[in-house]
Amino acid sequence: MRIPPSTKILLLLVLALLATAIIVACGDDEATDEPAPTAAPSTPAPQPTPAATAMPATPQPTAMPTTPQTTAMPATPQPTAMPATPVATAMPATPTRQRFIPTATPAATPVPTAMAPKVPVQSRLRVAIPPPQYQSLAMFDSVEGILPNMEHVVGVDSETGVVDFSRLAEEWSMSPDGTVWNFKFRQGIPFHTAPDFDGAELTALDMIATLQVLGSDLSNRPTIWTNFGVDNANFDAVGRYELNWMLNGPAADIANWLSPQTPSGVISSAYFRLKGEEGYLTYPVGTGPFKFSEVTFGQYLRYERVEDHWRKTPEFPELEYLFGPEDATRLAMLLAQEVHIADVPRSLLPEAAQRGFVVVTGSRPGMTVFVFIGGQYYDGERTYLAGPKKGEIEPVAPGYDPNDPFRDVRVRKALNLAVNKEEIINTFWAGAAIPQAQFSLTPNHPDHKDEWVPYPYDPDEARRLLAEAGYADGFEFDFQTAKVSGVPEVPEVAEVITQYWSEVGLKPKLLELGSFSQIRSLYRARDIGRYAYPVRYSINRFGTNTCYPMSNVAGGCGSPQWEYDDLDQIFINLRNAVQPDEIRRLTHEMGDYLYNNYIIIPIAFLFPQAAYDPSVIADPGFTRFMVDQGPTEGLEYTVPVYQ
Repeated sequence: MRIPPSTKILLLLVLALLATAIIVACGDDEATDEPAPTAAPSTPAPQPTPAATAMPATPQPTAMPTTPQTTAMPATPQPTAMPATPVATAMPATPTRQRFIPTATPAATPVPTAMAPKVPVQSRLRVAIPPPQYQSLAMFDSVEGILPNMEHVVGVDSETGVVDFSRLAEEWSMSPDGTVWNFKFRQGIPFHTAPDFDGAELTALDMIATLQVLGSDLSNRPTIWTNFGVDNANFDAVGRYELNWMLNGPAADIANWLSPQTPSGVISSAYFRLKGEEGYLTYPVGTGPFKFSEVTFGQYLRYERVEDHWRKTPEFPELEYLFGPEDATRLAMLLAQEVHIADVPRSLLPEAAQRGFVVVTGSRPGMTVFVFIGGQYYDGERTYLAGPKKGEIEPVAPGYDPNDPFRDVRVRKALNLAVNKEEIINTFWAGAAIPQAQFSLTPNHPDHKDEWVPYPYDPDEARRLLAEAGYADGFEFDFQTAKVSGVPEVPEVAEVITQYWSEVGLKPKLLELGSFSQIRSLYRARDIGRYAYPVRYSINRFGTNTCYPMSNVAGGCGSPQWEYDDLDQIFINLRNAVQPDEIRRLTHEMGDYLYNNYIIIPIAFLFPQAAYDPSVIADPGFTRFMVDQGPTEGLEYTVPVYQ
């Protein structure tokens, strides 16, 4: 059939309108919130491979991805130019053709959780010890090493006892003639803060201030330091951190005197100028790992740790010493877990061990227990041979008595032979002590002589010597004792010694005092005639240790126990010696004099012991520092049990 031309035109118009409608409809289905790619065809086609890094081929809603993804890590690693499956929150992984898509909220990006700090089962480390012989918060006025807020110029190796560079001075040296010592200090070490004091950095000026205070009337033993020289002219500060100390004479043992073997911790010159002696007697500041907190004298002494300490930050936040005069009380405190470390007599340690506490022993002998024999004074005035009073006259001692039995060497020998030292050691310190023959040198010391052996126990010979000296019926004398830190059994030892002496006819009058300071005041006044007392000393070579009991005439340390002209000269020569061979020769000469004249009654060299609670302490740490003060030093190295 033939279609008219007008009808063909009408049909073409209808077909054109239908095609347009189809194209518009298809284009509307592809509309999204993002513009279509410029390369897209006019009709839908399979998703192409992306051609640019800025935009994927098939855009998707940015706000609500169908499949949540984390920003940190794609589920499937892809090339960095363009992942086939987008993982960033702006680009969803699965395309959709729906305009409105109900989806879940994307998962949050995981954040690494910081580890919680370790917390000790006990925040305050508590240590029970006997009351100090003489308690003072100022180290320059102290004779005890229980001031962990203070540090020394020179360190000491805890295993060998040899001085080292582990403390405030990173270097020190002596001139060939022994008269000039040079010290270089570490930089950036701060002193603690205190009320009205914001702290200060350690400098060479602090060592000068320390030495001058040690040599002043504020000091416990000023003569030691004035003998060395502590006037302004003795010091030359080279910048902030270096010091030359020009001594009054040779001294090869300065490093020992500036180490923890003596109470010479460094004070802050700035704090001392601000607060004076009173500041250090009430709120002392130092550079140690513990900072002073509070004190009740005779009861407790508290510290808090120094964060980020230059040498060792303690793991226990707090430290407390509790003073218990009675041995049984300190043991009971440990057994009741009121304290975590206890200094108790060796005889009570087995009970602590049976109850599950750990008994520890120091790595080397650190203390000597012996008896000082009084009355050994000059028989008249003497001229000072050394020290700041050189050339002046020392008067006769108040304790001098020409008829004092202790002036007779036979009596002193009898006192020694009457005492059964082996029995004392086995009774009180079995396994933790060795017999003593010499004042300060242990048998394994390189300067110890084989000829120095412990005096024998011979009561019959003691009686014979007493009779020969004119004391067959004995004589009366005072024998006084007191508790001392590190060796709490000293009063009990004194009781046993009293019994030995009584068995050979002597008549000692034993008296236990409340404080060793009462004895100290007598011997410093040179007033211990017809008098004896047991004591414990720290161990050191003669060059340092004999200074304490030596006479003032020879330049002793202000605590004279014996006064002999011959011994004075040996001591002066030893102090002036610099070469090792000469020091050794004079050490032997001094040792022979002390040994052959029975100047003291040596008893034992002790390995210090203590007990601790393993439920609170994982590693004691302090044992290698437990030398002459019991469990009081090195507590910054104690590791707690953590929660």
